[in-house]
Amino acid sequence: MTKQSRTASIAAVCATLTVGLFGCGGDGGSSESPADNFASAIDGIREAAEEMASGERVDPVDFRELKGLLPEEVAGLPRVSHEGERAGAAGFVLSTAEARYEAEEGPGSIKISVTDTGGFGGLATMGMAAWLSLDVDRETDRGYERTTKYEGYPAYEEFESRDGDLGSAELSFIVGERFIVKLDGRNVRMDDVKDAADDLPIGRLEDLSGR
Repeated sequence: MTKQSRTASIAAVCATLTVGLFGCGGDGGSSESPADNFASAIDGIREAAEEMASGERVDPVDFRELKGLLPEEVAGLPRVSHEGERAGAAGFVLSTAEARYEAEEGPGSIKISVTDTGGFGGLATMGMAAWLSLDVDRETDRGYERTTKYEGYPAYEEFESRDGDLGSAELSFIVGERFIVKLDGRNVRMDDVKDAADDLPIGRLEDLSGR
């Protein structure tokens, strides 16, 4: 298989995995676990995964280690759920951890996921974070979306107002060309989501990327 076709196969797998693991614009309060989401996508990715050429494999870090990076509190919100998994097909393996943070009083919540694409590195992140190949800067009466930088990392921001300065806020960024960090806020400000990102041990992800 040529490098171009291998890249296309990986991108197809990753795009489907993105839907399976994270959904498409679903509410942060979804009751589906990463395992449930992955199971619903696995059949669709198996054929593409089997087409990928064999090559050097770097196992993703244990999802339990990723879980340990998600603190008990971010941006003043306590953690209310905490889960993770390692899953894959035909040699394509992801490790992911997820936590949900919610105010004890009030509607605000933030969901954070960290995914290690392992040995597929930049090819996989391109498939799972399509915005990496885009240059976006758009504003509407209700919000905006843009490709940008977060602490020097390639990043994507999107905000849609629902009640004044509160609304749906997303911040995604890539660490070490293999870790995809995604924060989804509901009934929050974008500054709240960025405060939550500031509470994550990003330096530890940098260390893990060099294993």
